[in-house]
Amino acid sequence: MKLLLSLAMISLLFAGCASLTQTQFNAVSQFALTSRNFSAYPGKIITTINEIHVWHRIYFANSLKNPESHIKALVNAHQFKLKTDSFPGEIDITFKIIDKYAQSLILLTADKHYTSIDSLSNNFGTDLDALITKYNAIGKTTKVPAGIGGAVSRLLSFGAQQLVKIKQANAIKEFVPLADTLIAVMTGNLLGFLQRNTWSPALQDSISIEKLVMQEELTLQQDYAAWLGENRAGIENEKEYFQCLENLAYAKHLQQQTIQATMDMRAAHKALLSVITKKETLKEKITELQKYYEGVKTIRSEIAKITFNK
Repeated sequence: MKLLLSLAMISLLFAGCASLTQTQFNAVSQFALTSRNFSAYPGKIITTINEIHVWHRIYFANSLKNPESHIKALVNAHQFKLKTDSFPGEIDITFKIIDKYAQSLILLTADKHYTSIDSLSNNFGTDLDALITKYNAIGKTTKVPAGIGGAVSRLLSFGAQQLVKIKQANAIKEFVPLADTLIAVMTGNLLGFLQRNTWSPALQDSISIEKLVMQEELTLQQDYAAWLGENRAGIENEKEYFQCLENLAYAKHLQQQTIQATMDMRAAHKALLSVITKKETLKEKITELQKYYEGVKTIRSEIAKITFNK
């Protein structure tokens, strides 16, 4: 009787995940792998601009004959670097939530032994929920559903070793719909950061990334010209200046590419949701997913071009 009962339960479990095919499973895994460390892309735009700013301010300092003025300019450049090492609270948590969500999906689609999954499930669930709680505590933010990580942790902590794949499929089918609002809000935050004015602690003013790039183009030229007024440039100096111009151009391209990739992430997640919950075939949604993957691939290629001589 117990054997028949166990077989019946296993049959029900298999029936419950029958709609999540291996192809759909792989699509979720690919989305997760593409989205991990997504924060590095908008982050690279800002760090590139800041590196250029510090570089030309050092040249400016070296154009000053007065030692005190020289030192003050160097101190100001250092203070700028300290202030720009972090992002505004809402954006910083947005980065972390997107990265943690992607890491969670990687875990849910991992081909690992049950004990490994079980030991990690509580950690990622707790971490994700803690980030969401911290985000919701920030004033004037669009609140997102809490308890998402805990829901998946509970699913992963139940069952036997031989049912790992079934448990993962069930967790995915609950986790992705729960997180869709989360992704909608977080991608909206990123688009706001990339397209609208954002408070700059270093400048003590609100400015868009686009205007920030334009400002750096101008001050780069001015500071290097000031240095040239007091010094004779060597080949290395000219190469550094040229590299800064190149990196600013890359940062400008990267901003546009990251804006598109952020919108594509939102569309790709909605496509996954349709495939999982509405039983639509992957073929019907492949365009959204493929566009997202290709966009991120292009971004990674662009980032590889950004270099600084240390």
